[in-house]
Amino acid sequence: MVAQLALDTPGSKTDRALSLDFVLNHKDKKLEAGFTSPWKKASLKGALQNDKARKEVNLILISDKDEYALKSFVNIAEKGSETTYTPVLEFRRPGAEGIALKGTIISEENEDIEADFKLSGATEKTVNIKGKYVNSNKMKSLSASVAIAPKNVYSTTASITIDQKKKTITKVLPSFVIKTPEGTLVSLTGSADYRKAKSLKTDLTLKMDRLLKQPIIIKGNLNRGFYFLIVIHSKAEKV
Repeated sequence: MVAQLALDTPGSKTDRALSLDFVLNHKDKKLEAGFTSPWKKASLKGALQNDKARKEVNLILISDKDEYALKSFVNIAEKGSETTYTPVLEFRRPGAEGIALKGTIISEENEDIEADFKLSGATEKTVNIKGKYVNSNKMKSLSASVAIAPKNVYSTTASITIDQKKKTITKVLPSFVIKTPEGTLVSLTGSADYRKAKSLKTDLTLKMDRLLKQPIIIKGNLNRGFYFLIVIHSKAEKV
């Protein structure tokens, strides 16, 4: 597919010529576009690959004499119940170091997913980004971490462990933690015991060391329609 648009003012002493060209090649999955004016000249080239084992998109933009390039692709490999994705995203710009995000994502039958990435060029040091998702019958969890340096790590984890002792008795252990390089920012842990059609007991502990001298303890008991809640907490520290 080819499209062209041109505008001009013949006979004028001032150059006002404008042109726009667009070419799309469906067979080769490529495109080219160009824009020309008395003030700005720009061109764009792109290519697409959409195979089963590789997905790729590449773009190059030239604005006057400055070139910007975006390269992105992901390789896909399947082995048994495991699928490995290897994505790469690279961006080049004039007068600056290129930015690159590279890593792997491993998926196990969509139950367990683990990701490991490295980001370079955006900051002085390479940033490591990791994530993990677990979706089994006994555990549901999601965790992520960003390491700017070996001792400069931010992380968070949310999980629920399920213990089915009997058909009518279930114990759940929830947990939510946020950590910074200075230590644990938020920690919520505890348990919930459920007896079908009989009772529900909860015991939770919330710690926020930067705000509270003592943790907040929450206990609950749902038994035959009655619910008792006890909350023990301390005053916030004075800054």
